[in-house]
Amino acid sequence: MAVASLKTITMIQRTKTFVLPTSTLSGLLDPIYNEQTPTETSDRMLLAYPLPVQRLMAMMRIVASADQTPEYFDRIFARGYDGERYGDLWGLMYDREGGHFFDLGAGELIANGTVKVRIKVEPVAYTPTGIELSDGSQVDADVVVFATGYNSSIKDAAISIFGSDIGHSLQEFWQCDEEGEVRGAWKYIGHPGIWYTGHSYAHSRYYSRFVAMHIKADVDGKTIETYTDILPV
Repeated sequence: MAVASLKTITMIQRTKTFVLPTSTLSGLLDPIYNEQTPTETSDRMLLAYPLPVQRLMAMMRIVASADQTPEYFDRIFARGYDGERYGDLWGLMYDREGGHFFDLGAGELIANGTVKVRIKVEPVAYTPTGIELSDGSQVDADVVVFATGYNSSIKDAAISIFGSDIGHSLQEFWQCDEEGEVRGAWKYIGHPGIWYTGHSYAHSRYYSRFVAMHIKADVDGKTIETYTDILPV
């Protein structure tokens, strides 16, 4: 919308969101993924640590980066954006699967006033000239775009492919179990010959070896025992 030079742009923000500026993202990933380091090595550097350790390492770097760039957050928050400068990125990606804002340029549009922000309200109805909000106010608009999320359930996709009986026998995919490990990914998930893989390119590259091992064992008529016990808290 900004590139198309629309006269006014208003974003209705439903909930507080963790903000991750480009500088923080670069600080996290550039030491790992760069022209000097082979991609295979980079994947191992990123993913070889247990998830709880990855999570704490990321949080430490995020806090340090945010403390170095307070003016970035001050500018967009001053324009009304309801955000958090410190956040648990790994928790949001692995457990919530959302709730974070990778700022690839929109933050500056908010900071300089190109994009106006309304918070603590939601659209409730269309009007002849735009939309009505939950506080009774109205926003004139020629175009209304809903960016309200999506259904990311791979299990639902599996049900549509394999049918209800097989699909419902499969584990859920993603989010973490009681031990901090990803559910249902790259291992036996409840039915022979079916495995889940996904998420980022790095995850798919690094963890695909384990799916390959399961497939090879299956072809050879062997069994790979998958650890499923959960230790008492």
